[in-house]
Amino acid sequence: MEDDRLVAKFIASQQRLLCASPDYLRLHGIPQTPSQLAEHNCLPFMYQGYASKWYFHQTGKTQSLRVTGNLMGNNIEMLKQATLDGQGISHLPNWLIEKALQSGALVQVLSDWQVTPSLATDDGIYLVYPPTSRNVVKIGVLVNFLAQRLIG
Repeated sequence: MEDDRLVAKFIASQQRLLCASPDYLRLHGIPQTPSQLAEHNCLPFMYQGYASKWYFHQTGKTQSLRVTGNLMGNNIEMLKQATLDGQGISHLPNWLIEKALQSGALVQVLSDWQVTPSLATDDGIYLVYPPTSRNVVKIGVLVNFLAQRLIG
């Protein structure tokens, strides 16, 4: 973490998955390679000013793709709903879309690629707090609760 005035406590790993609704894929086809996403309406998450590039990692190689679409945002619930509504392809955290994937409401695409919003492949979830916090016990309880909730 860049700010040494804060502590970042690792909570859990997460993986972002490319997904779309079955209706969207029926209408527009299923991309077989990252480059084919250029032919699709992508719904990027805006992360620290980065919204239009997705990074794909597979067995030692990385490629980036500038994605375009008619919707972007910094609210993953909104992007999830837009994806469920058949508006495009998005990459969302596994813990957010797990039930939608299991029910068939969403379908994972390009599952043999790891996708990240930046070159970094570590996409963990962290609790960030000041080191001088007087609530150390409460922070520990919260860390344990979040880890159990997110991991399963």
